[in-house]
Amino acid sequence: MSRHKWFKLDAETWLADPKLRSVSYGAQGLWINLICMCHLSEKYGYLTLNDTKMTRKQLQKCMNSTRNWNKMFDELLINCILRQDDEGFYYCHKLLKDKAFQEKQTIHGSKGGNPTLKATVNPPLNPTLKPEKEEEKEEEKEEEKEKELKKNKQKKEISPDQLRYKQALEHDHLKNPELKELWEEFARSRGSQYTIIAKYRALKKLFRYEVTTCITAIENSLSNGYKGIFPENINADKNYTKNTPEKLTWKQKQKKMFADEIKRLALEKEATQTKQIDIKLLEG
Repeated sequence: MSRHKWFKLDAETWLADPKLRSVSYGAQGLWINLICMCHLSEKYGYLTLNDTKMTRKQLQKCMNSTRNWNKMFDELLINCILRQDDEGFYYCHKLLKDKAFQEKQTIHGSKGGNPTLKATVNPPLNPTLKPEKEEEKEEEKEEEKEKELKKNKQKKEISPDQLRYKQALEHDHLKNPELKELWEEFARSRGSQYTIIAKYRALKKLFRYEVTTCITAIENSLSNGYKGIFPENINADKNYTKNTPEKLTWKQKQKKMFADEIKRLALEKEATQTKQIDIKLLEG
């Protein structure tokens, strides 16, 4: 495969080539596409796929062929525009010729070019411009490195609020799996609007109370859809436990609602059955 995405195309030779002028415009369009494939091929100048030769059917699929594709392909082969070697590989003679010329020129250039030419033919480089350009490039590289370092620092740096919240998550209260699970569920339910500062303040408030109080407070907030957590209300209600009925947890409320619904459906079923019996008795 070539190191360049482009290749040289001489407009005069393309338009004046008698072989190309003898084929149809469709075949000419097919040929320029095949040249591009040869240029980007792993084996430069050849039509290959994974280092193996491409067949007509494979080329036809790659090119989204039309009805006249085989006819245009035959035109290129008959006029020796597209060629095929003894092993069955299709190739572009022009690309291989240009590649051989470039390799030859690079070998001559590595040896210092044509030794018969005088040293005065190629003028020396301007000593005043070259170091300035090098300095500019070095300055640009240093600026890019500084920008990258700043970006990396900003990524690594953590705000003080984030540090406080992380420390709060390591509190002994959150070692209780039930409380930790309820807290994560509550924070998730609040969504992105629940900032880190608000989370830290809520946890700081919870840590003043016992673990059981924190659990009931979060359960109340989840069941009632509260935006905040109010453990102080639970402690205030403890003085009135004798006169007030026992409070149910969020899970207990769900179970009770489910049981009440089953009872209601059973009563409705009984009522319909009794109605049907009464109707039958009246008809009899």
